[in-house]
Amino acid sequence: MDNIDQVLGEIRRVLRSEGHVAAVVGRTFLLGEVNEVFLDVFRPIAREDLPHLSFGDSRTRTEAGWTELLKPHFKEVLIEDVDVGWEPTPEQLWQSLTETYDIDRLSANARERLRSELLRAVSYLRQSDGKIKTGWGLRLVRAQAA
Repeated sequence: MDNIDQVLGEIRRVLRSEGHVAAVVGRTFLLGEVNEVFLDVFRPIAREDLPHLSFGDSRTRTEAGWTELLKPHFKEVLIEDVDVGWEPTPEQLWQSLTETYDIDRLSANARERLRSELLRAVSYLRQSDGKIKTGWGLRLVRAQAA
């Protein structure tokens, strides 16, 4: 379903009275400096290789937006940011990124260019053990049926 307002209305419809809903959703792609490095490398390649694609309802990107979405159907809206730490090697980071939607959409040549440029760009972020400190920024959204 594309209409998030309709989706939330349907969730409310099937919940029992005073029932709860909870979801873990994306908040930020990568944590820390590696996110900026990734975006600096990815954006120019994406501009050349990918058509623009709007992804989701913009209200899901902020706490205020989630509150606006949930208020018509739910009460006691609670939103909590959750950071999931991760310390991959640069190659593990790349392997994980290949499973993301935007990277998957790149042509083979653009993907290889991104891989090469990204691995070079993140090399200075390596810790003494060769790993990069990063993680995934998530958001826990909870509410009770109104």
